[in-house]
Parts: sequence; structure tokens; C-alpha cells
Amino acid sequence: MSSPSADNRPDAPWLTRHPQDARARALAAILLLVLVAGLLAIALKDPRTHGLGVLCPSKRFLGIYCPGCGSTRATHDLLHGDVVRAFRNNPLFVVVGAPLLVAAIGSLVWIIARGERFAVRIPYWLGISTAALLVCYGIARNIPGEAFEPLRPPPSAASSPPRS
Repeated sequence: MSSPSADNRPDAPWLTRHPQDARARALAAILLLVLVAGLLAIALKDPRTHGLGVLCPSKRFLGIYCPGCGSTRATHDLLHGDVVRAFRNNPLFVVVGAPLLVAAIGSLVWIIARGERFAVRIPYWLGISTAALLVCYGIARNIPGEAFEPLRPPPSAASSPPRS
């Protein structure tokens, strides 16, 4: 039997175990820093008043709400503990998007701390169902009428027309 090489010993420093582990950890650390910096920017500046909100191309050019419209404001509200206001901006983001964001952060931390790839096997039907949900939600947000008003985000200060 051959002895394990210095690079593959379990007690070896994490950067010398496997080159692919070091690359995965470095990439995860960079992604985590970018994600945390983005969340920090959203937390510190209210997108309604500071223009941090991303003007959705579908709203800007087509005049329709996409499934993500209001997500930046909802993120700001969630980071400040205002779940009701976040839900008003984008209910689907609060129910689906925010938990996925937390899971993404957790998986990046897992990769950095453990050096293991965090893989989730998503069944085919769940991917198709999620895509169908996004399409239906996007359509429902744009149906005129009072019944669908709760699905639309309130106008932001940056996107509302100037008052005379």
C-alpha cells in the first residue's frame, strides 16, 4: 500500500488538499462577498428613495410587470424585518425567492467551510412547475382589475411621474 501524498492527507491545510477544492472555495468566497455586498447595499439604501432599484426592462419597454418586479424593494424590507411591506412588493419573492437566497448563502458558506460541493438534485417536474408558476404569476400580475392588484408592486418614488 502506498502512503497518502502530502496533498491528500485529511489533516493537510485546506488549500493544499486538492487544487479543485481550493478553486471551488475561492470561487464560493468571491460569490459570497459579492452577494453580501449587494445585500448590504440594498440594506443601507432604500431603493424607493435612492434609485438603487433596478428598473425592469419588461416594465420599462413593454409596460408589463415581470415576476421579479419589486424584488429589490422586498429584499430591503425583509432585511429590515418588515415582512408585510416586503410581501406587498413581491409576494412570490417573499415565499420562494428569499428562502432560495438564504439557501444559496448557506451553500456558499458550506463550500467555504467544508470544501464539499453542495449539490441539490432538483426533480424535473419541480423545475417545470417552477417555470410554470413564474409564467402564471407574471401573467396574473398584469391582468387588469382590482382582484389582481395585490400581486402588483406599489409604484416606487423613482418610477412615479414628477408631481406638479
